[in-house]
Amino acid sequence: MLEALGEFGARDAVDVALATLLMAAALSWLRRSRAALVAVGVAVLALVYTAAVALGLSLTTWLFHGFFAALALVLVVLFQEELRQAFEEVAAWVLGRRDDYRPRLGSSDILVESLQALAAARIGALVILPGVQKLERHFHGGERLGGQLSRALLESVFDPHSAGHDGAAVVEDGRVTRFGVQLPLSRNVERLAGGGTRHSAALGLSERTDALCIVVSEERGTISAARGGRLRELAGGDELRHSIDRFHRKRRALSPSRAGWGGWLRRRPAELAGAGALAIALWGVFVAGARPAEQVWSVPVRVLHAPEGAAVASVEPARVDVTVTGMRRSLALLGGDDVVVWVDASGAGSSLANGEGSAALPLSLDRVRHPGRIEVRRLHAGQVTVRFAPDLPTVAAAPSENRVR
Repeated sequence: MLEALGEFGARDAVDVALATLLMAAALSWLRRSRAALVAVGVAVLALVYTAAVALGLSLTTWLFHGFFAALALVLVVLFQEELRQAFEEVAAWVLGRRDDYRPRLGSSDILVESLQALAAARIGALVILPGVQKLERHFHGGERLGGQLSRALLESVFDPHSAGHDGAAVVEDGRVTRFGVQLPLSRNVERLAGGGTRHSAALGLSERTDALCIVVSEERGTISAARGGRLRELAGGDELRHSIDRFHRKRRALSPSRAGWGGWLRRRPAELAGAGALAIALWGVFVAGARPAEQVWSVPVRVLHAPEGAAVASVEPARVDVTVTGMRRSLALLGGDDVVVWVDASGAGSSLANGEGSAALPLSLDRVRHPGRIEVRRLHAGQVTVRFAPDLPTVAAAPSENRVR
């Protein structure tokens, strides 16, 4: 395969570069999603399948064909949320969203002050700060508001006597856009750490989107934040403010109009390195490996149909050169005895005396046995000399006199 690098041209460079970017994005998404472990399992099975194909394990290959046919459908069903999220991220990049992701002046301080006051009063609350991805499909119920963010407004929304206090409030661009919203609950009980329904709703939305979900516990008077499928309790107002500000900075950095591909690439050196190595390997197998090549192989000569009473003692030469053609990867997978030249010795009996002697036997292309993925173009020898020796019958061993009766 090393000779294929000499054929690496400008078109191949563009091809590998685009494949690297796509796979880096896929690796980055897998690292952040619940599909990462599944992807590792599928990769291991793919390696086993590749090895089975290379070794010619027909039964194993047949079983994998049926398995992979069903696997695509299973993965779509299991990870429909993750796939939908990935497509939404792609759409955000392609459409080039130009929203100003900077929070309005003082909105973080108002939010921190309001949530601390609610926690001190043991009033439960759930506030959602949207990221880049759309959230509407995850919302159920609730009312649109659009009011200017203020402590008084948030305290009114989460007042226990308010009709929407059990739902979530959505805060975006310094305004409370919706309240009383019901969210999907998380099924990951272990990460809830004893939290209630609000914590489950916050964790559930964070598992499905890139939003920041802030929860005030009415039982404990604590403030927790959920992001990226992780829920953690915050130590106080400073940590809450830091979490909100960091979320806004990252949200703004996701805008292609501001960070661009350059910024995205600089933040993902590990994904780029892995994707680049994988892209080059795949190029070698599926692009360079699919190109036609021609090689000269030294292959063994085998004798068929030895005359009666004679056995093959030697073949000279025992190996002959043949020119084979096919895809480069097919030639690379050829084993030592995958190509064999068979010679028919049934007509050599007339030149033998008592089964002993030698005969010059012709070689022909139609007697070359080889895998169907390659083609034999030329034999570099016209004949071989086969020496025969008498085929002595095997004498059976005499029965023992001391047999056990």
